[in-house]
Amino acid sequence: MARPPFLFNDPLREHLARVISDLLPETAHFTDTQTEGGHPALRIDWTVSPFSRRHSKVTLDVVFVDSSLARYAAAPLNERARAEAVLRAYVEAVIGSMEEQYALGKETEPVSEVELGREFA
Repeated sequence: MARPPFLFNDPLREHLARVISDLLPETAHFTDTQTEGGHPALRIDWTVSPFSRRHSKVTLDVVFVDSSLARYAAAPLNERARAEAVLRAYVEAVIGSMEEQYALGKETEPVSEVELGREFA
């Protein structure tokens, strides 16, 4: 049985996962987690190329530092679009970099991390 793509205890992080879900393959799985330092994070796991001989799984952790997730949660709904655009831009840049490395035949890091602070919210 396939696991569901969204596994969350925090509805706010689930919403943010849905904001970026279209940037990732359908095989991506999203979970909420925390870093060792206690920062809230959004973990995304997916397979880079399921039909390639270089089959590899990748994890991207989006870490919310400097109370950025709390500021986002406190913002009125109509003011959250900017933060969501920043999230999408950062995730899209990391994925683009991974895809470029993969296309050049270079190994991609199995775990990548994006830290979002004041630029997010």
